[in-house]
Amino acid sequence: MIYIRLATLGVALLLLISCAKKPQIEIDLANAAIEGAKVAGALDYYPEDFTALVDSMNSVNSILETETLHMFPDYRQAKENLANIVTFASEIETKSINKKEELKSQIKLTFEEVMTMMVESNKLMEGLQEKKESAADLVDIKKELTNLETSVTEANSLMEKGDYLTTMSQAKTIKEKASTLNSDLKQIVSGNKTVVNTAKKS
Repeated sequence: MIYIRLATLGVALLLLISCAKKPQIEIDLANAAIEGAKVAGALDYYPEDFTALVDSMNSVNSILETETLHMFPDYRQAKENLANIVTFASEIETKSINKKEELKSQIKLTFEEVMTMMVESNKLMEGLQEKKESAADLVDIKKELTNLETSVTEANSLMEKGDYLTTMSQAKTIKEKASTLNSDLKQIVSGNKTVVNTAKKS
């Protein structure tokens, strides 16, 4: 009977010691998971989720600090929270990676559409130049086409740096300008618009 009591007491002491040990491994895993989500772009693509993640970690740190002051600290709740943080951070990291891939695909498609319109616009310009129609006014339209090409180059540079949100915004603006210019040139060719008016609008 005494041996049983001693064994029971020993198990209780082991559990107490286990609960009293600061969960440094779990803490490191949680911090690494948060950093992984940050590197993946969570702060840009899912700022609210990332803020909630950081707040959760701050809350756990408060629990850890409080328990450290106790004679027999109990870190079981902190361990559970840290495990949840790792799971949440991993989910945000995956979402951020997927969002970047989605944006890259959208940007690529948008620029393909822009290049198609610009190729057509350049052909329309060549046709107008061959007719020697308002050559002086065509210079302004040609300049606008050149500016669009420069904008595409600059936007591609941003994408290469990983700034997909800004690139997507610029790509939409470039597409709108390319579409407007292309439409104007078609109307000029068909005789429904004058070169002078188009040049002034640009």
